[in-house]
Amino acid sequence: MTIKIEVEALRMVMQLNRDAVDMKVPMLDEFKLHFMRNRRRILENYRLQGTGMLMAMDALRSDDDDKDLAELKAEVVRYQDWVIDEIGKIDALKEDLS
Repeated sequence: MTIKIEVEALRMVMQLNRDAVDMKVPMLDEFKLHFMRNRRRILENYRLQGTGMLMAMDALRSDDDDKDLAELKAEVVRYQDWVIDEIGKIDALKEDLS
């Protein structure tokens, strides 16, 4: 069986997720409000998405060079770390406001 990973598409999804939740992409004010109100829930969904990506990638082996696959996994781990860090910031802010 041969499976092809669209590496650039995966990278694009991770970057778009970051940019969207940080409101770095042009969007209507209604969407900005949605992202602000639901930031933690959106980040939790991203965390689950990252977990799924890592689970799928752990089952993959490369025929030619595992170095590229390892680097891609590392990018997903960095994405996952960013998500977890952002969730932590929200939780810390909630504690400070309590």
